[in-house]
Amino acid sequence: MSTTTTTIAPAPSATTTSSKTRIEWTPVDGVQSAVWVGKYNDRFVGMIEARWGKGFVVTTRLGQSLGVYPTIEGAQHAFDEKLRTQ
Repeated sequence: MSTTTTTIAPAPSATTTSSKTRIEWTPVDGVQSAVWVGKYNDRFVGMIEARWGKGFVVTTRLGQSLGVYPTIEGAQHAFDEKLRTQ
């Protein structure tokens, strides 16, 4: 599976990479492009869940909420910021 960077929500079979920290976001098959799993250096760092009408909910691997964002890019950026402050 190739890694690409995109500015729109990825298709179910696409993987996107956050440009600053290289988190790879892969949609979960069978969940209608509603859940993305984030990995950094091949380790699970968290997930993003699309909540229709609310936005994109960001949760770390430890279950910590990083908030709700209006775009997938904003949600991915929340992980970038979290990793930079650790």
